[in-house]
Amino acid sequence: MSAEAAFHAGAGKVTVVCHSKHHQAILARSPNIMVRDINGLDQGLIQHLLAQVDAVCFGMGLGRDEWAENIYQLWFDLLNKNSHLEVVLDADGLWFLARYPQQLSAHVYATPHSGEAATLLGCKAADIEQDRIAAIYQLQQKYAGQWVLKGAGSLTLDDQLWICTQGNAGMGTGGMGDVLAGMIASLKAQFHEQVSLHEIVSLHAQAGDLLAEQGIRGLQAHEMGKVIYQVVNQ
Repeated sequence: MSAEAAFHAGAGKVTVVCHSKHHQAILARSPNIMVRDINGLDQGLIQHLLAQVDAVCFGMGLGRDEWAENIYQLWFDLLNKNSHLEVVLDADGLWFLARYPQQLSAHVYATPHSGEAATLLGCKAADIEQDRIAAIYQLQQKYAGQWVLKGAGSLTLDDQLWICTQGNAGMGTGGMGDVLAGMIASLKAQFHEQVSLHEIVSLHAQAGDLLAEQGIRGLQAHEMGKVIYQVVNQ
C-alpha cells in the first residue's frame, strides 16, 4: 500500500525491498513495482542502493522477531546518516526505535499512532490521548527528527506545531498509515523542502475526504490511490 500510494502521489520508480517470498504477490497486484530481496543485501549493497534513491519508507511489515531486529540494525544507521535521503519511519521501525533509542536526523519523519507513541514514551495510549500536544513535543524532545502523531486531528511537528482539521473517522482503519507513509516518501522525494510535512498530512486527509463523499463507513486504505491522484493534481 505504501508503494502504491507513492506511485499515485507521483513517484517515478518505486522498489519494495522485502523477503523474496512476498515478491510474487506484490508483482501480481502491482507489476509496476520493482522488488529486491532484503536478505541478499549486505551493508555495502544497501549503501549502493541508497545512493540511487531519494526517499525510503522503513518499518511497515518488518515484524519484531530476531530476523527483523537484525534487519533493523543493518539498515537504521545508514538511513539515519545518509542526509540526501528523505526517510519515513513507521510501524515496527518505531517499535525498534523505542527498544534502541537514538537521535533522529532532521531528514527522518516518524509517524506513530497513539499506541506507538505510548511505546516510544513508555506510557499508555490513554496518556497520549489525554494530551496529544504534550506527547508530540515529548517525542521530538526525546528522539529529535520530525513527527506526525496520527489520529483525529493529526498533529505534525517539524519547525512548529500543526493541527490537521481535515480527514474523517472512516480513515481510522488498517493501512491508512501505510498510505500516508508512502505519500510522505513520494512527495518529499519529488519536492524535498519545497513541500512541508504538514502539507502532505493535509493532502492525505483531503484524499480521505474525497473517498468518503459517498459515506465514511467501510473506507479501505487500498482504495486511496485514485483520490491521491486527484488531490496531488489539483
